Amino acid sequence: MLTISELDANSVPETRAADNELSLITAVRYVLAQSGLAYSEGAVRDLPELNAEHFDAKSAVSAFRHSGFESSYGQMPIRSMRAEHCPAIGFLMSGEAVVVLGISEGGLFRLRYFTSDTGSRDEELAPDQAERVLQPYLVLARKVHKAASVRGKNDWFWGSLLQGRWLY
Repeated sequence: MLTISELDANSVPETRAADNELSLITAVRYVLAQSGLAYSEGAVRDLPELNAEHFDAKSAVSAFRHSGFESSYGQMPIRSMRAEHCPAIGFLMSGEAVVVLGISEGGLFRLRYFTSDTGSRDEELAPDQAERVLQPYLVLARKVHKAASVRGKNDWFWGSLLQGRWLY
């Protein structure tokens, strides 16, 4: 299970600027692509069931969940991050999204930044530098293996069928 403290709706940092929104969509696309799922920008925008005007961290969590991932968003001290949390989506102090690709045994954070010209660049930061650059808010996502998916009474289809079996 992903361990991250949940936030209430009032404490979510705003990512309203178009560049910040685009960087978050690009980060979601990158994490999905690492699992073999290719989505266009428009398809990622359409994945969440939320009717938000802007694509924000909650939309990213919903998009991941609709793509077969276990995902959460919340506050986590940067120094508490471990390699098993990666890849994760972090937010720069400016609000732009980056992907935390990994954390080395030496504690270096490897970040991928997405530039406005649809390019990207990677950078390694020491833990104290990462704390200065990153907000303590993360989107964690982990692909759920098909064998672990729920079947039976907790499955949306079979559970409904079993509940109403006397009707049939």
